[in-house]
Amino acid sequence: MSDFALKVQIEGREAVEHFWVADLRREGGRTYGLIGNDPDRVTTVRFGEEIEIPDYAVTDWLHMREGKMLGNFTLRPLFKQMPAAEVERLRSMMADPCTRSARGAQSANNAMHRTSL
Repeated sequence: MSDFALKVQIEGREAVEHFWVADLRREGGRTYGLIGNDPDRVTTVRFGEEIEIPDYAVTDWLHMREGKMLGNFTLRPLFKQMPAAEVERLRSMMADPCTRSARGAQSANNAMHRTSL
């Protein structure tokens, strides 16, 4: 589903980094998707590479519905570091624009298994 993405923690040899993974699909009880951003520190994956996503590595989720963003809880703590105009632009895209933060991993795991990929 192109309107659903998972944030996944990937461990490299010397670093840990989080990536948005999109174009999700389920096959044989496993979840796969494409790395959606360029690595900064981890050298074990590349942009556009397909990976298997273990459930334990999911740290957030994002779903676009009717032009509004659901999830993406890891973005909210970053609001404190962003210019006000950028925060307002992002809040206007959110279905729930509150600033509270939540890990979201369990919600992502539950949503992933409820959604047919």
